[in-house]
Amino acid sequence: MLVLQYDGNLVLYPRIRRGIFPNPAYFASQTNGEMPPVNLVFDRTRFLYLQNFSNKIVYSVSSNVINPIQEYYQRAMIDSDGFFRRYSLWKNAKNGEAWSIVSHTPSNRNSCGVPGICGLNGYCILDQGGRAQCLCPDKFSFVDTNYTFGGCKRDFVISCENYKASNYLLIELENVNWPYGNYELLHLDEDECKEACLSDCFCDAAIYTNNQCWKKRMPLMDGVKDVTMGGKALIKVSRSG
Repeated sequence: MLVLQYDGNLVLYPRIRRGIFPNPAYFASQTNGEMPPVNLVFDRTRFLYLQNFSNKIVYSVSSNVINPIQEYYQRAMIDSDGFFRRYSLWKNAKNGEAWSIVSHTPSNRNSCGVPGICGLNGYCILDQGGRAQCLCPDKFSFVDTNYTFGGCKRDFVISCENYKASNYLLIELENVNWPYGNYELLHLDEDECKEACLSDCFCDAAIYTNNQCWKKRMPLMDGVKDVTMGGKALIKVSRSG
């Protein structure tokens, strides 16, 4: 949800519940030091910005100008993946021609927008068009195949009764991380990290980076693939499932 707060800060929150913000904002304009009122303006030039009480522009949400402006339709909206996007469409476009993305907020190309958008055990990637897509690890499937943002479930069973490490293996996902669910940090090399997770029935996954091995239990939350992140996720799966 896009909120222009009373303090002048423009923020995007994952959800609002009973009038409070239980989750941290995943975008903030950092304009909360401005003297109120602060207004969000989408003007006739299609320039989207925050303006303070003296009509000074204090933050540019989208400054890309489409020329000639009179030949284009434009709109700004929050999409289902949590990005606040500005679109344009040529007025003489053929039927079925798609709207083009002019800008998006957050502007980080590696950001997937709303934290946890892919549900439990899923992870987010950005496609070539800058839109969030959800994926499941191998040997996992979507909880609802018609709604890929609803999370992923195992296609196999793990039991700690008569547990044998040899019945499982670890699949690797480069530059993927689930930042929550840690229960132990070990300082190991990659092979030792894999062995530590496989030998531990409670270890459903591990994140390995720079000789740090973060052992995790499921469900995994806020999964994302980011090429700037480094490291890899190691997901335990059944050899037979």
